[in-house]
Amino acid sequence: MKKRGQKRCTKCNAPNGARSFVCKACSHPFSINTARIKKSRQISDWRLIEPNSFIRVLSGSGPYYVDSDGLRHYFSDRGVYKVVSIDQSGLHCYPDGGGPHTYIYMGPEIKSDLCYNMYRAPHKLLTVNRRPVQT
Repeated sequence: MKKRGQKRCTKCNAPNGARSFVCKACSHPFSINTARIKKSRQISDWRLIEPNSFIRVLSGSGPYYVDSDGLRHYFSDRGVYKVVSIDQSGLHCYPDGGGPHTYIYMGPEIKSDLCYNMYRAPHKLLTVNRRPVQT
């Protein structure tokens, strides 16, 4: 039996820490799942999203600014949103669970006319398997 926070080596059956990369007894490497996002869930053409459907916005995407150290700081909040309508460059949404209206920009990446270190960039979206609530 393995304890909480442990995994067993497939070669020698020795207990190891859950975050181990190799077995401490026989040095056999553990298989690591490197696929972070399922490609089947990524939305490739946002124009096909229908109103009243749900989407997930990933962190590290959307409009951002670059600070003096060269780091990007994103303006958008990640999470699940309900799509209300679609226009030529993005989606009008509300956060799932309530909240203010949010615009999800999906146009091309362009530099802002207002500030030299701000950029408009498209968001990364995933599908969410959720049905709209009938009212």
